[in-house]
Amino acid sequence: MQQGDTELIKKHELVGFELYHLKDDPSQSHDLANSESERLQSLAKKIIEKYSEIQQEARSWDVP
Repeated sequence: MQQGDTELIKKHELVGFELYHLKDDPSQSHDLANSESERLQSLAKKIIEKYSEIQQEARSWDVP
């Protein structure tokens, strides 16, 4: 998920997020998750809510 110059990258099962400032760090080599924890939490909440919406709207596939 991208917001302005920052990008949030989801890890497995929507836990362990990484946060990057794309304008200052286009190669995404400096994770800001610890130093910008409030922004991380705000974006993580948004992506979890969006994921939940998508899951609710998604068709259920019965896999044998």
